[in-house]
Amino acid sequence: MKTEFINHAIDWYKGESIEAGIVLMWGGFMLLMSLYFFIYDRFDSTHQLIIPLFIVGLFWGTAGGVGLFINNSRLEKAKIEYTQSKENFIKKEKIRVRKFIGTYKYLLIGWSITIIIGLALFNLTNGSLLKAIGLSLILFAVIGLIVDLTSEQNAKKYYNHFEQIKP
Repeated sequence: MKTEFINHAIDWYKGESIEAGIVLMWGGFMLLMSLYFFIYDRFDSTHQLIIPLFIVGLFWGTAGGVGLFINNSRLEKAKIEYTQSKENFIKKEKIRVRKFIGTYKYLLIGWSITIIIGLALFNLTNGSLLKAIGLSLILFAVIGLIVDLTSEQNAKKYYNHFEQIKP
């Protein structure tokens, strides 16, 4: 039985929403850690973590919330566009996916470099603030790496469905 293309698009958008939810939860976790260190601070090293973790949490929490909103609204828009013109929807989606599928390589390099910088700051410096920034950079980049690796695989799978469509 042949699956309607919109079902592949729905799966794609739902997957993107799940990833955005993970990012939102990661951001929330970082904010909670920052709050915990703010309330129960006993050491200079934990005191130095408060602001870097807060910034990481705020960034990822905002990115996750915006991502959820955008993906959910895109999903509804996709359903409408597909019912109006299947051919136009598929053509626009194929162009959109092809545009960003090539960016993953650069994102993965960027996340990896960020982790290396974080490791260098954490291991090669003596100050508590620089170690805290290094740790926060690692935590910042790890979720980006995880989400983009997952997103890349999902994007490739989604794009393969375009190749199976006969003109």
